[in-house]
Amino acid sequence: MSVEKRRNVVLSCKLCFACMSPLHMFDTCSSEGGCRSCSSKRHHTLLHHEQNRTSVVNNTTPNTNPISQPTTSSGGSTSFVGAACTNSTVVLGTAIVYIKDAWERVHSVRVLLDSGSQISAVTSECAALLGLSKRRYQSDIVGFAQNPVSHVQGVTSCQFLSRFEPDFLFPSVELVILKQITGAMPSTRLPINMRQQYRHLRFADENFDTPSRIDVLFSADIIPNLIRPHAGVEHRLGLPSALDTQLGWIIFGSFSTPSKSPPVTLTTAVAPPAIGDLLQTFWSVEEPAAPSSPTTEDQWCDDYFSKSTSRDCTGRFCVALPFRHLFASAAKQQDTPQKRLTKDAELYAAYRKFMSTYQALGHMVPFPEPGKYFISHHAVLKADGDVSKIRVVFDASFVSSSGRSLNDVLCTGPKLQVDLRDILLRCRLHRYILSADIVKMYRQILIRPEDWAFQHIFWRNSPTDDLVEFISVVYCNIRS
Repeated sequence: MSVEKRRNVVLSCKLCFACMSPLHMFDTCSSEGGCRSCSSKRHHTLLHHEQNRTSVVNNTTPNTNPISQPTTSSGGSTSFVGAACTNSTVVLGTAIVYIKDAWERVHSVRVLLDSGSQISAVTSECAALLGLSKRRYQSDIVGFAQNPVSHVQGVTSCQFLSRFEPDFLFPSVELVILKQITGAMPSTRLPINMRQQYRHLRFADENFDTPSRIDVLFSADIIPNLIRPHAGVEHRLGLPSALDTQLGWIIFGSFSTPSKSPPVTLTTAVAPPAIGDLLQTFWSVEEPAAPSSPTTEDQWCDDYFSKSTSRDCTGRFCVALPFRHLFASAAKQQDTPQKRLTKDAELYAAYRKFMSTYQALGHMVPFPEPGKYFISHHAVLKADGDVSKIRVVFDASFVSSSGRSLNDVLCTGPKLQVDLRDILLRCRLHRYILSADIVKMYRQILIRPEDWAFQHIFWRNSPTDDLVEFISVVYCNIRS
């Protein structure tokens, strides 16, 4: 399944973009794993978009000396230009094996057998698919010409089985986790006569002659254990050899190719960086970071808002609550702020005045039907204790009897506010700046009737009055 299809599945099932759990979304995810490919905390490894893919194609062996023409330019650069003809190709052995994941389920992966390597490896994508736990890798890894191997993401352990002998379980092997092991192997499709010559054998890889990706690398510490005692070997003139192993018959070796192929041109240049490139690099450092791509939840929330938002006959917006998953009915909240407010007569009077105004404006109305969630509310004062400017906060983060709050099951959507830094910089462009506040702005946004069951409020003007169940028909969520 491609990355785009995986993202669409996560989007349609309303799963967490970071750990793909159905119980929460990205903003409340406590997972510290993140993406093993780019170290981002905003998406899972299986949802990672590969921006820059590098391919390794180097399995041809030249049999003629190159005709070189070293040159030197006036700018101090040196270059090498030459041509070489190749008429042989080396095939590395591949096999399909079964590997157990973290839940003891079996998956088939494609393995490259390389006796020239001292470590075995697995790609980060394969390790993530298998759910293998990783540990820190302490040693350094070097390749040809002592070039260091970067992007080592740890080491893990796993067990594998042969397709033809499932009862035999190989010992646990240590695999170093790398972003990529090599390119597709083989690099090009092999001649059909190779399969015809060995058609009587049971191949370890049925598609050994077709370019395919490599998931795991088996090194020299594993390969000897795969070869059977007194193993059979078959040779064909001009073709790779076949070796009998516990995994099946491995096809590897060199074979001749037609010499009619045109010469391969090789060009290598080493030059000092130009002044323009240095300036461009300098300015790129000063550029602000590119905005991150929206998560799947943000995309869904944006689409849902566009489809569900409407306007009534007066022009007021009517919105729907963006539930990420179903929210079960909760027990009623019987605790009202009266018990705390009666201890302060002045605060209690200001609180009742606010709630009376809230009801008189039609922002909350009595409702006879039982609610599914009950919003808690409390008073907020300034530090000086001035009750004349009391603010009542409706707290949708109150945890109900189901163990979750309304905020837990609602999507927050993408960030729409402008950064304060940008606002301050914009203010410096003008001589005079005006600052204003829109009174009761969010109360002008209505909630659609289908979601009123999640906007219930308990209130009574006096502790001796009966408890009345209201609904808030305007947007009073704390996440506003």
